Amino acid sequence: MQKKLIVIFSVVGVLLVLAGGVWYLKMRASSPAIVSPGGAGKPPTTAPKFLTWNDPAGFTFQYGVNLNIDNNPEDMVNYANLEIVEPGKEGKILVLASDSQYKDVNEWARKDVEVKEGNAVDAVFGGKPAKKISLAGSDKIVVGAIDDKILFTVELVSSGSATMVQNFETIISSFVFVYPTGVPKSSAGSGFSTGSDIIEEEEIIE
Repeated sequence: MQKKLIVIFSVVGVLLVLAGGVWYLKMRASSPAIVSPGGAGKPPTTAPKFLTWNDPAGFTFQYGVNLNIDNNPEDMVNYANLEIVEPGKEGKILVLASDSQYKDVNEWARKDVEVKEGNAVDAVFGGKPAKKISLAGSDKIVVGAIDDKILFTVELVSSGSATMVQNFETIISSFVFVYPTGVPKSSAGSGFSTGSDIIEEEEIIE
């Protein structure tokens, strides 16, 4: 009799252990997988590196390290005259600062012979009220603002280049007026820059 009871208890014990194992495996299979916030095996992404252009005419902006800037030192009329290009690619960006004959950007957009036929929308440029104008019949876009009676414009000639459009947007969004304008261009540095002004730190995105 005792042997039968021992056998019965042994069988029941084995069945309980098996049932517990099956239940554990089912619960584990139904539990959601825990994923690391950074993503398993995903390499870190390196953000683009930018330089900062500091202009004596009283403004700064960021631009890609792949761009070249010619500040046209022979121009004695404008406070700033920058031509920005990417070597080997189509398109360019022009940055100008000159005495304004208009009282505000609304008058500039209505009367300036270069932009009055374009499609103008309100914008903000360097924290100032501005106009963003798409010029009719061309691939040109001009953003302009007036600060201290000086007209500042950034003009994009994209030539169909999506990269140059991105460069244009970076310059517009990072443009800052840093001190009162009116500095004569003769005090500015001269020549051609390959992008050696101020290097911003690389940002690592996990």
